[in-house]
Amino acid sequence: MPWLSSRTGKPIDLVEPTSAQVDFADLAWSLAHTNRHAGNGDRQASVAAHILIGLPLATGPLRALWLLHGAEVARLGDVPEQAMEALSALAAGFGARHAASFAWVWTEYRARHAKVIHAAAGVEMPTSAQLVALQSIASIVEATERRDLHNPALRPEPRWSGAQPANRVARQRPADQVADALHEEWKASLPALARPASPIAIPPSRRRRA
Repeated sequence: MPWLSSRTGKPIDLVEPTSAQVDFADLAWSLAHTNRHAGNGDRQASVAAHILIGLPLATGPLRALWLLHGAEVARLGDVPEQAMEALSALAAGFGARHAASFAWVWTEYRARHAKVIHAAAGVEMPTSAQLVALQSIASIVEATERRDLHNPALRPEPRWSGAQPANRVARQRPADQVADALHEEWKASLPALARPASPIAIPPSRRRRA
């Protein structure tokens, strides 16, 4: 089976992934070093930074879901939507059946990795309504990235014209710092990673004697 080696050398089955293969430190590192828009920006805009920029907009149950938004990109690479549209158009050139097969395979590929990452985090997959809310946050983050991290001439794009950027300015940070910040957010907010409460030490004088 095709497999991918993580940063620390852990093998990841790309066809039949499992939650046991998910290492969140490795995952954060990969996302912090995976540029969005195929690297076409004046400043680095990684997938991990994208998640952190949008985190203040995600409240309640959406917080954990947003923290995992696009995490499967660590296994797939961040393929721009325009590239996917181009591939779909090419597949359609071979007939509707090929186009449908391509769309199904890509969707299934992403879903398999997203599901095992959510399972490892102890987070249910988002509902249809939650997906709409997550996409709304993603649109705001996209507009913010284009305002703060891209050449001004590249900002206008019809698909994002209705989204207003966040008030908070997105600033570039070193990738290792972004990876650490995302990993800390995961450990604080994802059920399977949340740190257990430290036991309270009882002074020897108060311990019951046998």
